[in-house]
Amino acid sequence: MWDESEIPVDSQALIAEINAQFEEIWGATLSKVDFTLEDDQRNRLLEDQTLWEELFNAINTYKKIKPWEVLADDQILVIQLPDILGTAYCSVLGAAGEDFGLGIYLGNSGLRLLQQLLHGTDINRDLITTYHGLHLSFVDREELADDDYQLIKGLGFRYHGRNQWPMLRSFKPGYVPWLLDQEDIKPLTLILKQVIEAVNQVKAKALEIPVASAEKWYTRSSVKVGKRLKWENDFMSPEMTEQKNTSAQQAPLVISELELRQAKKTLSHFNIPVEFSAKFLPVPTQDQTYERPYFPRMLLAIEQKQGMILYNDLIKPDALEAELQKAFLTMINRLEQIPREVIVESEEVEHIMRPVCQALSIKIQRGEELTMTEHVLDEMLEDAF
Repeated sequence: MWDESEIPVDSQALIAEINAQFEEIWGATLSKVDFTLEDDQRNRLLEDQTLWEELFNAINTYKKIKPWEVLADDQILVIQLPDILGTAYCSVLGAAGEDFGLGIYLGNSGLRLLQQLLHGTDINRDLITTYHGLHLSFVDREELADDDYQLIKGLGFRYHGRNQWPMLRSFKPGYVPWLLDQEDIKPLTLILKQVIEAVNQVKAKALEIPVASAEKWYTRSSVKVGKRLKWENDFMSPEMTEQKNTSAQQAPLVISELELRQAKKTLSHFNIPVEFSAKFLPVPTQDQTYERPYFPRMLLAIEQKQGMILYNDLIKPDALEAELQKAFLTMINRLEQIPREVIVESEEVEHIMRPVCQALSIKIQRGEELTMTEHVLDEMLEDAF
């Protein structure tokens, strides 16, 4: 349960600001990205045309009922998806008369982003690059990438006028917003259908959707009756319920235990704490023209006394577990010393590094802010841009 006193009173204005900043931040990033797909990629996207047609029919219905006329940005609709699909937190866009569409925050990372933003946390790239979600925008024809247009054309749909063309984007932690994957189609269709049902109930005066500052949010959940899903309305407090907390668990050790024992036996310790981090850099990287661009992670080890960089490297977002442990072992072997204390910036890094630190008798703790790390990153980004 949230303390309502901590949530900004004008949450509608805040969410509107959030959506505007999304456009500002991603507009600059996406202008550097080539969305072109290879012919076989485009053909694979259209393999199941029936699913795409069902999705676009739902999009057309959503646009036709104009949900932004009855719902504000801060009236969150929670859709509990069946099976392992998780939970979707949906914000209808367009009440201010611009930027029409639907913002969908998925799972714990989506809820975490919403909670931070609703509590007044400034939006930044760190928040966005670690979030999972889907985004539907109604835009002008010239705002579409060529593959957006080819998809619509290939399905036989046509649109005319301003703010009429649907543009779909997938947000995945560590990656640039991209064209929808095949696996996104069914969940998005299901979400849209349930949002449409809720909006129709609001229009019929049969339902009122609370604002985000309320103790409980509107929730649409389902139960299986035979082979069909029966959907029901409910109101629930937003909580992280989908994943088990991993902070008490130990990540697997993916580097050699023999090398760790050898290092512990032969290397001396030093007493200056070391900041050890793996931060996303806001620089989209596209190894191949047809691949989804990613944000590389900067591995940094910095001693806290003088801010000396002990180790740095760039890795892809999906390689964190192995690369982080290998990097630490490489660092201590180069230094020929082991720090007595390591400070990390996130639960994720703490989880991965804990078995290494335990094997080397290193104290590991999480810091709210890694001052030296932020300073070094700010300097790097300033020089790069």
